[in-house]
Amino acid sequence: PAAPAKVADLARRIAADAGAAGTTLMMLATSPADATAMRALGATAMLVASDHNFLRSAAAAALRDYSAAG
Repeated sequence: PAAPAKVADLARRIAADAGAAGTTLMMLATSPADATAMRALGATAMLVASDHNFLRSAAAAALRDYSAAG
């Protein structure tokens, strides 16, 4: 349960250090809301998803398409 809070704290610390050093900060965003939060922290480059996320979204789209087809 404490892992998300620890990860968020580490992300804030890393972002602050990168900003202070004038270094580009690249982060992994797992959703549009996550990307917004990462940009707010100061991320200047973004990875938009992992292979797993692409597979999940493609599978969900296929399920929707085939379910709608009847």
